Amino acid sequence: MSASDTAMSIRPVFAASVVLAARLWLAGYIGAVCGAAGQILTTLLYRIDVGVPGFIAFSAIGFMIAPIGILAVAKLNYARTEYRFYPDRLELEQGFFIVREKTIMFRDVKELTLRRGTLQRMCGLGTIDLSTQATDVDAPSPQAAKFGFVPGATSGASVQDIPNPEQAFDTIKKMVDACRR
Repeated sequence: MSASDTAMSIRPVFAASVVLAARLWLAGYIGAVCGAAGQILTTLLYRIDVGVPGFIAFSAIGFMIAPIGILAVAKLNYARTEYRFYPDRLELEQGFFIVREKTIMFRDVKELTLRRGTLQRMCGLGTIDLSTQATDVDAPSPQAAKFGFVPGATSGASVQDIPNPEQAFDTIKKMVDACRR
């Protein structure tokens, strides 16, 4: 097998419960923004001060509607994401509004980690982190990166929400170990 032959290709699995749990903070933020915007617009347009009850009402509406948009954007991102493994590297392409392409050479991988949260385990999914020398441990979460909130300057990669994560982890570990020899 040459270095240009794909050894394995994986696409993430969209599981609404996993996506929402990872992005609940975003729904809260959107709810708060809706509360403030609703209060300001009501005051400016109707000259009515809705006060705290109005803020709470607008926030609740925003918090309840936000998951629909969050799930729609996440579904588009998952549909566009692909992790292609070659004998010497990982090439990933992800995102819908902001497309990010990245190559991680296996010889540069310093640590390989398998993570499986509670909801991921219930759905049979997991995340594999490939850390490189320059990986920033204080880098924002991959979830924030999916929405374009961070620059794509961090090193390493996360292969997120993949099926059969233990089997994929073992295969990737063998590929990384082969490149280290």
